[in-house]
Amino acid sequence: MQAALIPDENKFEYQSAPELIRIIDNTVKSGSAEEYFLYFHGVTHDHLPELDSEFFSSNLRCTVRFTTENSLQALICRILTGRGHRTLTFDLCTSIRFKVAAIPGHTHDSIDLFGGKRFFLGNLRSKEGYEALGPKTQVASRVWPPAVIEFGYSEALDFLHLDAEWWLINSTGGTKLVILIQLMTDPFAILIECWAMAPPPSHTGTRHAPIGAPTCVQLFNINANGEVTTTSPGLCIPYRSLFNEPNDNAQDVVFTNAELSSFALRMFNLMNRQVGNSCCAFFFGKDCLTTALPATSFHRGSVQPPQWPSTPPSDGYASRTITATNYRKFRGGGKGVLYIA
Repeated sequence: MQAALIPDENKFEYQSAPELIRIIDNTVKSGSAEEYFLYFHGVTHDHLPELDSEFFSSNLRCTVRFTTENSLQALICRILTGRGHRTLTFDLCTSIRFKVAAIPGHTHDSIDLFGGKRFFLGNLRSKEGYEALGPKTQVASRVWPPAVIEFGYSEALDFLHLDAEWWLINSTGGTKLVILIQLMTDPFAILIECWAMAPPPSHTGTRHAPIGAPTCVQLFNINANGEVTTTSPGLCIPYRSLFNEPNDNAQDVVFTNAELSSFALRMFNLMNRQVGNSCCAFFFGKDCLTTALPATSFHRGSVQPPQWPSTPPSDGYASRTITATNYRKFRGGGKGVLYIA
């Protein structure tokens, strides 16, 4: 379990839900790290409803993910406070959905996001992924997500590897692919690893439990200049890893290395623009282009959409920082989504 990687000063005995939130809040406010891992002993699954209630009334829930081990009465909180993680994963997930829409017989709504939904392995353990994708019909169910995205910063790679193993082993074949994204900020760099169950030679799995071990099957290192180091022609997300069913005639979702380079450079450019409370506005239209919105067109606190730009910039991607204290998402006119990240 990840507890062995957590320093003793970040380990606590559980007293109550409000006290746990107070500890997390104090940790975030008093430190300067981009990511924290806190361990609480004395937490069982019976405590989770009270914790959920307290968290949803706080401003911390969107940055915290839980992992529990019921028999050990253990809970690990992962807290992401650094810049860029929301925008990076949102951009990737949005790009995946648009590529799915290009598959014959599918639309943008064929898959959906699970968010930080909690998944249980009986009464033994549970986990919340940073993000997960799957068929829209499964999002409200308890079916394991076929594809999971886990995110971390510079010091989190060992934790991310344990995340990948957790999903692939405990889902017993339900989760087909785990995409790990590690963001380095000094200097900028992005590491992407795709993990799946790789069966050993001359062995076959059963329909209930795959044989093999969690294995990194694709790896991409992207430096601050957008140069991609990899042995793969592109990042491939198999069709079955999104829809939990084989279809020999369906195309996989593929991001070329050039697309990965552009993706990384957009993120680095965005993070250079972010200052203090500034946020970036992105417009995702029907052609999957991101358009700059002038700050004067953003109606703070209004449910009405701003004046949508009529022409996207030549590079297809641009942004403008605007001051906002909250993250908001507006929908309007059927033209797309204004996402504040």
